[in-house]
Amino acid sequence: MQCCRGGPAPHPLPPPRRGEGIEMRRGPVRSLPMLPDADVLYALLAARDGRLAGQAFVCVMTTGIFCRMTCPARTPLRKNVAFRATVAECEAAGFRACKRCRPQAGLPLAGRSSVSVS
Repeated sequence: MQCCRGGPAPHPLPPPRRGEGIEMRRGPVRSLPMLPDADVLYALLAARDGRLAGQAFVCVMTTGIFCRMTCPARTPLRKNVAFRATVAECEAAGFRACKRCRPQAGLPLAGRSSVSVS
């Protein structure tokens, strides 16, 4: 594959820096047997659907951050995400917690409620 300028295409991700121990895996995650497949999870993430809140977390490989499924941050591209079942699995894979949604706190997002007022 070539770049538009005729040279070789750049690698999609920069190489890890020396000393960084982040292991970012691509592909299916085998530790989510009871959750829907990754495409369904991504659709729930894009809709910020809270049905799987606390049961699945999204790991963004380009940033090294993991978030809740309802995080108000910009939705990452499908090719850049992987899903994990627990905070511990995300941290073990080398991701750090999002400072916006704070998934390690285990509490609902401030200002967000599943009760709607009519």
